[in-house]
Amino acid sequence: MGTRIVTFETNQQFAELWSKFTLGHPEAGFGHLPGVFDLAKAAPHVKDRSLLVLDERDQPIAALPLFDSPTKKLRVVPWRVLVSSIEFPGGPLFASGMTGKQRDEMLESLVGEAKNIARQQGTSAIHISYPTVIGDVLAVDSLRYYPLRQLGFTEENNVSMVLDLRPEPDKLLGGLNKSCRGAIKKARDMGAECRLITRKADWMSCFALNTKTLGALSDSKEWMSVAWDSFVGTGSGFAMACYWQDAIVGVVLCVTTGSSCYYWKSYRQQELGLTGANNLTLWEAILHSKASGARHFELGSLDFGNDKQAGISKFKQSFGGSAVYQLRGTLYCHQTRRAFIDLVEALRARGRQN
Repeated sequence: MGTRIVTFETNQQFAELWSKFTLGHPEAGFGHLPGVFDLAKAAPHVKDRSLLVLDERDQPIAALPLFDSPTKKLRVVPWRVLVSSIEFPGGPLFASGMTGKQRDEMLESLVGEAKNIARQQGTSAIHISYPTVIGDVLAVDSLRYYPLRQLGFTEENNVSMVLDLRPEPDKLLGGLNKSCRGAIKKARDMGAECRLITRKADWMSCFALNTKTLGALSDSKEWMSVAWDSFVGTGSGFAMACYWQDAIVGVVLCVTTGSSCYYWKSYRQQELGLTGANNLTLWEAILHSKASGARHFELGSLDFGNDKQAGISKFKQSFGGSAVYQLRGTLYCHQTRRAFIDLVEALRARGRQN
């Protein structure tokens, strides 16, 4: 018996096998954590299509997180996508010790199965992204280029801010820009202090902060509960809170794996007269990550598409670090539909310029 590819629909032990293969794997990223499946269950309309390759002994030797995420382009055109991440990049993961040739063959098999699923579901595109850090090394340094180019994927140009946590705290502090350091000092001078949230009830009490911060895009109580139970509760994440006048006025949620930590979410009270709470909370999360042994802290993608995203990106950049290319790309399954959407978007952009 040779290898075979299974999904949660075709293998009753899928979740157990996935955890066995990914937890502790030196190259696993945030998107490979088992908690991601719990997030998918809490997300409306998202369906798990993740893949595991089993050997002749039914032991996992390769994995690809994959989720069916229907959406729309131009508000009305159906655009169904298979994505390798719903919160964090996962990408293909292979058993340690595989040769380069074996990995290439396994990658081709995984993509072939993803294409089969896409045909069955009427999928418009398959989007696969790799973790920014693989093991202790930046993916762009270890892989050099996006491996799926050779399988017809179009590489996308995205960057993420990554902090090297190996320098001493004083040196890390010196890497922050002047305004960021000033905001942290002001918050401390006003009596703000940070500490980890250790009780789920305290985390859930941040729901109001969540709705004030994110508005119509706020996270549901179900999502917040899953984030705690499946990440913080399992040791794959932590929540750092900023306290002022005996109340939580800001919180940063981070996810961890291997030697890396990722800045996932932040909620904050904006109406109060406290300056720099968000800067202080993120800074304390960075220090906690370093003290816990992390070597990299990912601040996340940079996006300057609108004023809000530009402001968030500048906030991330204020903490220093390096802009690193992310290895991600898309295979378009319906070229005619894509061409139509590209044409309409180009005409709209031209109209705005005029």
